[in-house]
Amino acid sequence: MPPNEGRLCEAVELSAALRGAGIQDVQVQRREYRIGMQVSDYLEMQDVFTYGRFVRATLGPVRWPAFREEVEQEIRMARGDQIEYTTHYHLAVGGKPRCQPRRDVYAGECDGAVAASKSQRLHT
Repeated sequence: MPPNEGRLCEAVELSAALRGAGIQDVQVQRREYRIGMQVSDYLEMQDVFTYGRFVRATLGPVRWPAFREEVEQEIRMARGDQIEYTTHYHLAVGGKPRCQPRRDVYAGECDGAVAASKSQRLHT
């Protein structure tokens, strides 16, 4: 599993991570997707995932082809040529922090712009 994948699969953790990065007004929605594909495509996809690569490395090049063939046959006997499943994802949206005008300097400037303006004024 890639770093943080497990933690970021939880809506609360995803929201906290985004807020921790300075994102405001974070909203997280769980979305479910029904997926259908050919068994061969499904197995090819599994081969590239972390656990697929782990099993392949564990079995080695001699035992891997037989294992892969056996898995494909088992899936086809149970499901036919098409495999369907439902998966879910969390979709998160938010916005960057809004600029707050400072009253002690030029009206309407943001802190980042004010810092640049102050620096420029000091050198003139």
